Amino acid sequence: MSEKTYATETETAEENTLREEEQRLKDREDLQRHIGKRLTAARRESGLNAKDIAGSLRFLPEYVRAFDSGNWDKMPEEVYTLGFLRQYARFIGLDLSDEIERLKSGEYHLSKPFTIPDPPLAPNRKWAIVSAALFVTFFIIVNLAFNGEKQQDPAPVIGEQALDIPATSADSGAEKQQALASSTRTHHYHFSASGEAVWLQVFDASFELLKEALLRPGESLRFDYGGAAIFITSGNPASLQVRIDGKIAAATGSLGEAGRVLREHRLTPPVTE
Repeated sequence: MSEKTYATETETAEENTLREEEQRLKDREDLQRHIGKRLTAARRESGLNAKDIAGSLRFLPEYVRAFDSGNWDKMPEEVYTLGFLRQYARFIGLDLSDEIERLKSGEYHLSKPFTIPDPPLAPNRKWAIVSAALFVTFFIIVNLAFNGEKQQDPAPVIGEQALDIPATSADSGAEKQQALASSTRTHHYHFSASGEAVWLQVFDASFELLKEALLRPGESLRFDYGGAAIFITSGNPASLQVRIDGKIAAATGSLGEAGRVLREHRLTPPVTE
């Protein structure tokens, strides 16, 4: 392959990548405008204006207008934006679950265009094929060796070991009864934000949504729930503190780093005597 031919193919690949990115951008913008039209129609039908929505849901009127117009350029990070969108849609009785899932799937996720730098010299085609073959062979050997090590030294399974230990004392029976009682009685959950705002979703064991809220610094969410455990997804979890039945289950800063998203984190009530 000549240097000129290789450069031409590289330019074609770059052009195709840019066209695909432009199409994804257009598709996402079309979806945002589609969402905006549905929101606007439902809001007007309910007789509410942007200030009514913002006041009830405690976020900026500019966010309501951005959702209605489909222009999300000034919206915050996507995890917060989708949280606001869910609250807005639910408040006016509009089902946008399909549209939100399409956004979350990454089908319309925006990314920077991928570019391929032009090499100074065109590579030798035969050498490129040989190099690729050697790389694939090396990759297979490493994977086989790694899998062999895993099979020879399996990690201990705590659950299976626990099943082999007989409950011979009265104390173990009492502990089981305490755990059962803890899983069936109602527990009080208290989520609070400090330092920065926290977006929070709470799910039951079947991952049905129980609660959703945007907690600003100093605000809290309290509710009672009678289950063995709950799961939380949170934006900016570093600012979240969790108490269960008055006891700290997760201290501020223990659930993750600032600006990160915590997904499907399990919270289990403490066993009481």
